[in-house]
Amino acid sequence: MRTLRLVIAAAALGVIATGVGVAATSDGAAPAVAKTLGPDEISERANTSIDQMQETLRQGNERLDKAKTEKDLMRYNCINAKLRAIRGLVQIGELSGQALKDAIGAHDVDLTRHNATKIDLARARVETYRVEMEACEGEQSQYTGNTEVESTIDPDIRQDDPSEDPVLAGEPIDIDRPSSATLDF
Repeated sequence: MRTLRLVIAAAALGVIATGVGVAATSDGAAPAVAKTLGPDEISERANTSIDQMQETLRQGNERLDKAKTEKDLMRYNCINAKLRAIRGLVQIGELSGQALKDAIGAHDVDLTRHNATKIDLARARVETYRVEMEACEGEQSQYTGNTEVESTIDPDIRQDDPSEDPVLAGEPIDIDRPSSATLDF
């Protein structure tokens, strides 16, 4: 539970510390990128965020390869699940980065803010997955040696092999066969 709180706090701090400045407007409208940043600063911060996401993806792929070579299936599955989400978020970040460049070129302030916010949210989520992926390292399965089986035989169980001696089921029953139930004509 404490780890989950730390992950959530790290994600929240990541959104706040991105520098793009997500803040509520005075009229209570939806959050928007702070108006104090110019297009060059927004573009630079977006590129930095995309680079960070790509680096996280690269490190995750290295961890996945390491888990695969060590044949640690639990760690491999855990890392692979996080990497699938990171790949999607990196793609969102890259597409939003291109859209951000187009919006800056068209001088569309709202679209610029929208795409910068998407990149920041994707980066914060990638950071959360990075922390979760690092936690996968603790889920290593360990080989402790060959399995040793110890068995005991109940002394009340018959010790001889019953299949070697003839089986005596008792004296055969000699009973006359009853007459047929049908009448012969």
